[in-house]
Amino acid sequence: MKSIIKFDKNILFIVCIGFFIYANFLFNNFVWDDSFQIVQNYLIYSLKNIPSLFTLGQGNYFYRPVTFTLLTIIYSFFGPNVFFFHIVQLIIHILNALLVYKIFQKFFKKQLSFFLSLIFLIHPINAEAVNFMSAICDPLAVFFGLSAFYLMMREKISRKIFISSALLILLALFSKESAILLLIIIVVYNWFILKRSYSKLLIFASVPLSIYLFFRFFVAHIFFEKTATVPIGEVSLVIRLITLPKIFFFYVSNFFVPVQLAIAQHWIVRAVNVKDFYFPLIIDFLFLLSLVSVGIFIYRNHKKLFFAFLFFSFWFLISISLYSQIISLDMTVAERWFYLPIIGLLGIFGVVAQTIKLQNLKLKSVLTVIMLFIFIVFSLRTIVRNTNWYDQLTLNIHDEQINKDSWNIEANIAAELLLRGQYDTSLPYAEKSVQLETRCVNCWTILGTIYFMKKEYKKADVFLLKAIKIDDHFYPSYYFLVYDYLLIEDFGSAKKWSKEALKKFPENEFFLQFLAIAEYNLGNKNRALQLATQLVDSDQSPQNKQILQTIKNNLSLKVNDIH
Repeated sequence: MKSIIKFDKNILFIVCIGFFIYANFLFNNFVWDDSFQIVQNYLIYSLKNIPSLFTLGQGNYFYRPVTFTLLTIIYSFFGPNVFFFHIVQLIIHILNALLVYKIFQKFFKKQLSFFLSLIFLIHPINAEAVNFMSAICDPLAVFFGLSAFYLMMREKISRKIFISSALLILLALFSKESAILLLIIIVVYNWFILKRSYSKLLIFASVPLSIYLFFRFFVAHIFFEKTATVPIGEVSLVIRLITLPKIFFFYVSNFFVPVQLAIAQHWIVRAVNVKDFYFPLIIDFLFLLSLVSVGIFIYRNHKKLFFAFLFFSFWFLISISLYSQIISLDMTVAERWFYLPIIGLLGIFGVVAQTIKLQNLKLKSVLTVIMLFIFIVFSLRTIVRNTNWYDQLTLNIHDEQINKDSWNIEANIAAELLLRGQYDTSLPYAEKSVQLETRCVNCWTILGTIYFMKKEYKKADVFLLKAIKIDDHFYPSYYFLVYDYLLIEDFGSAKKWSKEALKKFPENEFFLQFLAIAEYNLGNKNRALQLATQLVDSDQSPQNKQILQTIKNNLSLKVNDIH
């Protein structure tokens, strides 16, 4: 008896194409928020910190413990080697493309599903979600959510599958809070299309959601607060509604013509005008009108496909609505936020394609050429976009030409030039960033740090204190402020702000070191000795041992002897 196992060659092709298209990004550097989320994030330095990721959060307003657990695992095995971070993120993206392929096969023909999954894989608007390491939460949440959806698409599901799917949804929620959208999508599909019982779906939805909310609110005590610098969140609902047509236009236009791709988009439409309001409004209206017209056509002529059309339309519209800024987020638009909506939009095109029956060979050939053209153009655009993400300066200098007057980009350029020791060159960018956004904690911190490095310590103090006043949870502000006070030998202020910092960042080694140095220089040797002993017990690093021995031997102890 011969057993023949057919291997789906499309799966191998998707994997190979994924690695080929994104091969040139694997050696790109950490960029943008990666410096705070990964490189300088002490929480991911050790596996022993994983429990605190669930009980304390990540030291900011986000609660994404599974995402940071993954980052911790990568860092613990490979250190800050960016290649391994990128390879993990790429693998997750490829797995998502495979899940899209398998899910679409439930609705469409195999080759159509294959083509649509390839578009998801290579589309330039998804490049940010793959290149930007701090955005790994988006592909990760979608991976868990799509896995749960794929399991729940079965006609009959066992208790094991049911529990596994609920667990996957919980992991998705712990990866990023927007996974609630996937939970809604799964429930809608199972209720309206598979006709599953209301009680089972209620249990499926309520249990993981309740666990997530319990951990977030009652264990980690992290609520849905907005960060200090959210321009779109500072304007009225009327202004956000005026901005809405341009927001929707941004996503739809970049789906079809992905040219204007740039990071850190905080623009706002503050007045009704032709360019920023009426033009995008007309395009949006025509797009939605086309969607309705296609729906009517399918209902009248292809009723078997109508539920699939409604489902994918619901998927697209509900997932894009989260980013409409009715409830303000931390940016106006972001390419990575289209990572879930694009699946719904591709599903709509899949339904439309299913209605087309091509009998003419010439027409089939033309369509094949068009599809190949789209594939090649999108692939080349993504490869080029990958090169923009090479490092912090390359990315921001490029995107500044597209996204003009972005305080975020100006601050990024200033920070990178600062790291390269080009203090005078970085200063105009930092000054422009605080002019564009006076409430930006990062901007004021960078400006203060530049003056710190220029040894203009009094100016540095002013700007760093302003940063802490704006947001008292921003680690770099405290670090450079306390360092500054230690350098100018204001040990009283150094002690005060070290203790304040330790309230926000408990057991942080740097602030414990700073506090020990301050206490010792204030004459509190016993307290300094206690802190130094605590440091060595926690981590027997050369710096910690040096602090302890210096205090024991009553020698001079200055911060620049250690850092």
